Amino acid sequence: MHIIFDPQIFSLQKFGGISRYFAELATRMFQITAVDVEIYCPSYLSQHLKDVPPQVFSGREDFSAQHLWRYKRLIHNAKNLDLFRKRIAQQHFDVAHHTYYWPLPNKLPVKARVTTIHDLIDEEIAPNRVKSLLKLRSIRQVDHVICVSEYTRRTLLKHIDIAPEKITVVHLGKPEFIEEILPMNIDGRPYILYVGPRTGYKNFLRIMRAYAESNRLRKDFRMICFGGGAFTAAEMNAFQKCGLSAEDVLHLTGDDTDLHSAYRGASLFVYPSLYEGFGLPPLEAMTLGVPLACSNSTSIPEIVGVAGEYFDPTDIDSMISAMENVLYSDKRKMELINEGKKRSNSFSWSKCAQETIDIYKTII
Repeated sequence: MHIIFDPQIFSLQKFGGISRYFAELATRMFQITAVDVEIYCPSYLSQHLKDVPPQVFSGREDFSAQHLWRYKRLIHNAKNLDLFRKRIAQQHFDVAHHTYYWPLPNKLPVKARVTTIHDLIDEEIAPNRVKSLLKLRSIRQVDHVICVSEYTRRTLLKHIDIAPEKITVVHLGKPEFIEEILPMNIDGRPYILYVGPRTGYKNFLRIMRAYAESNRLRKDFRMICFGGGAFTAAEMNAFQKCGLSAEDVLHLTGDDTDLHSAYRGASLFVYPSLYEGFGLPPLEAMTLGVPLACSNSTSIPEIVGVAGEYFDPTDIDSMISAMENVLYSDKRKMELINEGKKRSNSFSWSKCAQETIDIYKTII
């Protein structure tokens, strides 16, 4: 079986869950000997491609694209897509797996086409008519749709007229970690960890308000925010209004090793998101043995199961109660750590790759 992944997400995204998903998927497929897999992206932006075997991917990192405005990245992507169309005309491929929703011809010289839907943010949270139309066109072009959660599948059926049998749920895999990574220690003060983007539906400022309004939490724990860019002026103003100082809230950044170290050192990981199609950070926390307090919304309970202390992401008191219930109870903390490790074993990239290959087999 010959599989090719198009260049879209690798042209547009330097870091992120979607490009990580496709890089992991292609790598694990390569390890299944019956599959010949290729990621085609002559000029790439995604740093996740650096971990992909050279037999699967070879391309040139475009350093200039890292500093391009978004519309110029789209031009960069269009050039890669033009080369992709020429590539699949040169060699037989059984399946083309599309990595995003930008326009491609209705007919391509492959036996079957697949796309993966990660979320319906453009339909549910931040309506974007252009992206929704592109997504709809892409879905109608392909032979099968993969959704990363049952929640995403149900939401897709709510918004788009598509035969249910054309959709299959395939969960993402848990990350692999180096056991020797030491827990992060910042001045010896215990901390609550937040990871990733902080805008909009990520609900970051509300969890900060909850932290600020609990005298116990502020006295005993610092809040560490990893990734997502430096704090903005608006965020700094919000911290000041809540009475939070630089001693209370700290921003860190770094590579995956630094991130894993931050997880390992955390007393609690918080995930207050209002919307997720899957949500990799809670899975990362569970895998690394970090107790988890998280939103009870959208796909999060599907992924976390009984391994999280849930809160209403719109209610400050609910957030405070959840965080304090874990942090001030050694029994509850160990329950969540143990349940999290068991739950994380239900997810693997090898399982994700094999289930995806099984889908390919049914449509070619």
